[in-house]
Amino acid sequence: MLEPALANPELTGSHAPDREKKIQREWDKYVKTMKDKVKSFHKNMANRFNPNTYLFYSDSPDHMSYGAVIWRGRESEYSRHLWKAAQSRPHYNQYRLAMETDRHGHERVYRYEIGEPEDPGDGTVPSRSSRAGAEHARRTLAVATEHQSAYDNAEARWFVLGAILEMAQQWQ
Repeated sequence: MLEPALANPELTGSHAPDREKKIQREWDKYVKTMKDKVKSFHKNMANRFNPNTYLFYSDSPDHMSYGAVIWRGRESEYSRHLWKAAQSRPHYNQYRLAMETDRHGHERVYRYEIGEPEDPGDGTVPSRSSRAGAEHARRTLAVATEHQSAYDNAEARWFVLGAILEMAQQWQ
């Protein structure tokens, strides 16, 4: 889902007849950037690691993270009128509404909510993402910590200090 206010702030609150076309143009630019620039950048960076890579991350079931964002939907009791009113607000609670037409041509309003995070991690980054490239790291450490307070963990601090000392010893 594209938030028009993020794609082009000028479109916020706009009810101009060409608003949808402008939003679509912004979306098309985004897709082109992803295909032409971001994809090739990631492809070129694949399996390239600094020889001094040290990696610590959280792999905690106490700090679940989004490995995948899953939208769960169900039919809503919203009428067309309430759906239109909700659409005029850029962020309406923690859900999104969509008007869809069923196979009989009847309009139905569906309410979509983001499911709960399902992967262990640090509450922000899932451990499966954090472990990416671990086989190329000199050393790795999995600790149970939250993202924001990772350096409050004594084991993590000692790991980082050890990594710095190891690199300093090799400096010439």
